Amino acid sequence: MHRIAGFYLAILLCFVLVTGTLAVVSHELDYLTNPAMRAQSTNNPVNWSQTYRVVNRYIPAGHRILQLHQPEHNGFAIEALVINTQGQRYRVYVDPVSYDATGTGRWMNWQNSLRRLHRHLMLPLGLGVTLVSSLAVLLLASLLSGWVLVPNWKKVLWQWPRRKNSRLFWADIHKLSGAWSSWLIVVIGLTGLWYLVEQNGLKASYAPAPVARWSAADWAQSKEALVAQITQAEAAIALQRPGFTPTAWYLPNEAGDALRIDGRQEGILVRDRANSITIDPLTGQWLTQRFAYQLNLHHRISEAADPLHFGTWGGYPTKLLYVGFGLLLSSLCLTGTYLYALRFVRVRDKPAQWHLLKTGVKKMGVWGAVSSAGIVMAALLYLQFIAT
Repeated sequence: MHRIAGFYLAILLCFVLVTGTLAVVSHELDYLTNPAMRAQSTNNPVNWSQTYRVVNRYIPAGHRILQLHQPEHNGFAIEALVINTQGQRYRVYVDPVSYDATGTGRWMNWQNSLRRLHRHLMLPLGLGVTLVSSLAVLLLASLLSGWVLVPNWKKVLWQWPRRKNSRLFWADIHKLSGAWSSWLIVVIGLTGLWYLVEQNGLKASYAPAPVARWSAADWAQSKEALVAQITQAEAAIALQRPGFTPTAWYLPNEAGDALRIDGRQEGILVRDRANSITIDPLTGQWLTQRFAYQLNLHHRISEAADPLHFGTWGGYPTKLLYVGFGLLLSSLCLTGTYLYALRFVRVRDKPAQWHLLKTGVKKMGVWGAVSSAGIVMAALLYLQFIAT
């Protein structure tokens, strides 16, 4: 069972695990590769109305601001998502201390690319999410069968790999890596199953956003008044909901759209959308509010899935923990393939490790071919997406 669960789709599983591991630190990868994201450190709250003004002055006429997001970490810039006259999106960054625009970034950055590749392999959303999240079944089956094969796994945690021969050494490495990464398999396996059932009928949806009471004739006036409404909203939040810290503003895109503000307040292990406010952008009237502590069990599980799956719930410490153990977990696909290939060669011939991996891939048969073709297709779709 362990071989069936973990071997035949090892190529695809390894790809999903590696992209997921990198997705945990995708914002940091963007920070390292795009100087515009680097800003001065501050603990002061974001001045959202000033941010809106700065971005509005920076972008060309006809371009529209869609979203504003607080810095991911201290030292990161504020991010604005903008759409141009051709319907293409891009990002503008603002220093949260000087409130100067620091530059722009692509819509398809590391964070967006890795998220799409990991979540649905660039395939249509329903098909891709179902395919990727189904791998959670294989992960959990591999874990359970591994526990059966190695009943004394607590001892394995502290057993240094033996160097008597390559088969024994890599078998010990495989067991050691599996034992130490078991907790992560449980977390991403269970959350992966949740994504599977969500995608196929148990999605925890919220009520549709209310329609703001303004018409197309008010659109030009609303754009001019939006800065004032953001300023008023900031002041109103401080008075009416003082524990709420805005982290993202979703601006109206067309007549009738409400202004939505997501943020942080009560509740642990929830996405920021679990606490939100919607406002009429023309009148400033509060239309709805959402509090994390008022959500039912279904919604709480749904909101906890992402923080648990990607390790974002504890900031840098949990991100680094997930990355370290994620790489360890990804390596199981390689060591497992290597060990299976050792069954078909003579160890005393000292075959090259690359030759052994090739042998293992060949033994996957049609499953290996399908996995490889799927990854190539995802890569081609990704290249086509960024080219357009």
